[in-house]
Amino acid sequence: MQSAQRHASTGSASDNRNRCKRTAQEGSAAVAADCGPATMPTRMSPSPPAATFPGLRWKRWFLPVFVLVVVGDLASKAWLFSQPALVDILTRHRLGLPAPETAPGWPEWIQLTYNPGVAWGLGGRWPAAVLLLTVLLIPLLGWVWWRWFRLHGRTENLAFACILGGASGNLWDRLLTGFGIAGYHGVRDFLRIDLNHLGIDYIWPNFNLADAAISTGFVLLVALALRKPASQPAVPASHSSGSDSLVSGPGS
Repeated sequence: MQSAQRHASTGSASDNRNRCKRTAQEGSAAVAADCGPATMPTRMSPSPPAATFPGLRWKRWFLPVFVLVVVGDLASKAWLFSQPALVDILTRHRLGLPAPETAPGWPEWIQLTYNPGVAWGLGGRWPAAVLLLTVLLIPLLGWVWWRWFRLHGRTENLAFACILGGASGNLWDRLLTGFGIAGYHGVRDFLRIDLNHLGIDYIWPNFNLADAAISTGFVLLVALALRKPASQPAVPASHSSGSDSLVSGPGS
């Protein structure tokens, strides 16, 4: 008799557990209350969306800006250095012939030049050394970004995207010049700023979009360095949890 009662009790408990499982699947609140927390299956917390993982954040901020800087720089150079009026003045200047500062129909801040050196024409007498330095610095900067800043936040990634993108754009010009490709005599510059319009007797050395991107990247890094406490050490990318937080300059 007792054995039959234990069997009936076991069967009832098994039926109750099965009913609670169906309740969890069907979402019946009324029956769920009778089941109690002990018999209700525990639901696992949903996984966080992929976008919250810090390892994916750098792709959102670094890659698009890097590609935009490289493509924009090379496309602007290719288009402007294919304009006959601009190229004619550039050729006259290179040959020492009389020529106007700007081409008719073009704004005065567009003027084509070649720069075999870096910022302000430094190193122009040693283009091979400048090319070697650029080839060495770009991977070094890339490693510094990947190892120390990649997972820090969007501002760090934007800064290094501008620097590495601009350096890569200028490296293309240096490589073609080094290989002796016709029409390449250094980094192609085309932006000219005459500060005399502001009452300052100075004309800024010609530069390009790559130079502007490099300068922007360094300004962002300096702003970050001034904003953060000096005692805060850099955290390697492999240990960082993430937070929201050279090659040449103007005229290179």
